[in-house]
Amino acid sequence: MTNLFRRLNLSLIILLAVTFFVMLPQLKIPWMLIDDGESLRIAQEMDNHFSPKDYGWFLSFEKESGRFRPVYWIYHYLTYKAFGCNSALHHLAHLGIYLLISFFIYQIVFRLSKDRLSALLGGLLFLFFDPAKENLYRLGTAEPLFTLIILCLFYFLILQKFRLVIIFTLLAYLTK
Repeated sequence: MTNLFRRLNLSLIILLAVTFFVMLPQLKIPWMLIDDGESLRIAQEMDNHFSPKDYGWFLSFEKESGRFRPVYWIYHYLTYKAFGCNSALHHLAHLGIYLLISFFIYQIVFRLSKDRLSALLGGLLFLFFDPAKENLYRLGTAEPLFTLIILCLFYFLILQKFRLVIIFTLLAYLTK
C-alpha cells in the first residue's frame, strides 16, 4: 500500500486538484479588455499574413515597443488557431499552463528538499501568493508562459540536462 501512495504521489495530486479548482471559475469569464483583445487581434493578424515566403512582418509588428516576443505570439497564434474566438477554451489552455507551473514547482522543490510536504507548500504558496495575481484570469499576459518556461529551465538544470537548459533559456529570451 505504501508503494501505491508513493507512485500516486498524493501531495502532487492534491496540489494539482487545488490548482484546478482555483482556476476553474475562469472558464466562465469572457474576454478581458486589458490584454486579451490585443493578443486575439494580433493572432488574427498573424493568421491573415501567415506565409512561409513572407515573415518579415512578423519581425516588425511589435517594433514600436522595442519588444521581440515571438514565442509569446506564436503561443497566442496557436491557441487562436485551435480554439478560434471561444474564450472558455482559451481559458482552459491557460488553466493547463497553471497546472504545469504547479507541477514544475512541486518537482523542483521536491528534488531540492526530498520532502513532499515542502513541495506541496511551495506549489500552494505560488498559487495563493503569486505576485502577479491578476494573471490567474487574464489571458493576454506573458508572465504565466514565461514562468512555465523558467521553471522548465530550472528543472532541467537540476537534472543536469544542459541542452534542454540552453533551449529553455532561448525560449525565455524570446517570450518576454
